[in-house]
Amino acid sequence: MEITNVKGELEKRIDFDEEGYFNNTPLTSEITWLKIMANYAMEKFAGRRVTKVLTAAVDGIPVS
Repeated sequence: MEITNVKGELEKRIDFDEEGYFNNTPLTSEITWLKIMANYAMEKFAGRRVTKVLTAAVDGIPVS
């Protein structure tokens, strides 16, 4: 499957519960999305020395 509209596909997978919490399971359960996020982070922080990554919850660890 080829994704040509990454932003649109991402928006489809963004889910908030009734209390307003973000459910990132649809993103962290797919290796393709983890690769896309990793490439974005590498591009965003290129040239900087990153020594620590903070995640707000356990389910954020795959993204970290």
